[in-house]
Amino acid sequence: MATFFSKECPLHSFLQGLVYDYYHMLIVNISETCQSFTFFLYPTLDRCVTRLSSVTSVNETDVERVSFHPVIENGLPPHVNMPIDTCEVSIGLVTHSFDEAIPKSTKTVQTKSNAGFQLLIGSVCVFAQRFSDSIGIETNAKMSDAELSIKQVNGHPANDYTQLLILSGIGSASAICSCVCFMEEKSNFHILSERFQK
Repeated sequence: MATFFSKECPLHSFLQGLVYDYYHMLIVNISETCQSFTFFLYPTLDRCVTRLSSVTSVNETDVERVSFHPVIENGLPPHVNMPIDTCEVSIGLVTHSFDEAIPKSTKTVQTKSNAGFQLLIGSVCVFAQRFSDSIGIETNAKMSDAELSIKQVNGHPANDYTQLLILSGIGSASAICSCVCFMEEKSNFHILSERFQK
């Protein structure tokens, strides 16, 4: 009652979003480093419906020209407003250039880091967020060479069988249909499914 079922606790909303497949994740691969960012697409489709969004282009944006959205204090993934019929988005990788001193030398070199991203529909920015850890990149690196994708988070992780029952809406292990994997009554558990034979 204090965690899974409490509407005061962010865990309740987070797990419900996982069960309904409402979350998406932006994955950024650049300079042999990977960053990911989870968000909630709003408005939502029906529960457990696949919503595809492909990244069509990647560009570079200077950090001085970006106004980042604030981080939500309760730790839940932020809501990103995106029309339901949106299938293609562009990503602006936000970079920050600075001078860095070389150890045991008086020389300085200009270096660059990937500080965050912008999510764009056409030329309109619908969301911008900083990464928790910036990605160091070469000064002459092309942002268009970065590998980016948006994936829908399908299914939900569970640490134990009791949690699986809760997330699957099964009251307890004593329910008539108490298995989260097979839609079969307990009295028939000893009968092997045709799937095993095939």
